[in-house]
This record gives sequence, structure tokens and C-alpha cells, in this order.
Amino acid sequence: MSLTGSDPTHGEVVVTALGETCFYCDQPTSDPAITWHGATGAIWFHPACAVELCIRLNRDVLEWECRANARLVPKPTPINNRRTP
Repeated sequence: MSLTGSDPTHGEVVVTALGETCFYCDQPTSDPAITWHGATGAIWFHPACAVELCIRLNRDVLEWECRANARLVPKPTPINNRRTP
């Protein structure tokens, strides 16, 4: 994942989303934006669209786990269960 926009330490644009299209809403992107690079290229998101996609992905995983009565990932160990010396 990369964030787009200017580099505040050098005052120059490192990666820009200008001219790209949001993978989620299919609208033009501008900076700041989020981009993910994969095996077949990059996908671009408005920050709010990235949040919406993550919410829906998490919901889909939960729905699958409920229907399958299984977990995709092991349940994490809560930090408060650790014993202190």
C-alpha cells in the first residue's frame, strides 16, 4: 500500500493519483489517495472508498465464518490474559 501526494520533507510529489480511477467507485482520483500494487498492476482508492471496501471485506469474512462455523484465522490471544512477573 502507498499513500499518494507530496513528500513534506522535500516538497515534491512522490506518487500521484491524478489521472487514475478509484477501484471502488469508478470515479477519478486525486491526492491524497491510496494505491495497492499487485501482480497485475495497481488499484487506486479514495481514502473513504478504501474504508468502505475494508468494512465490506470484514463483513464478508465474518459471514463466511458464521456459515461455515469455522475461523479463517486463529483467534488472537488477548493481551490481558498474560501473567505479569
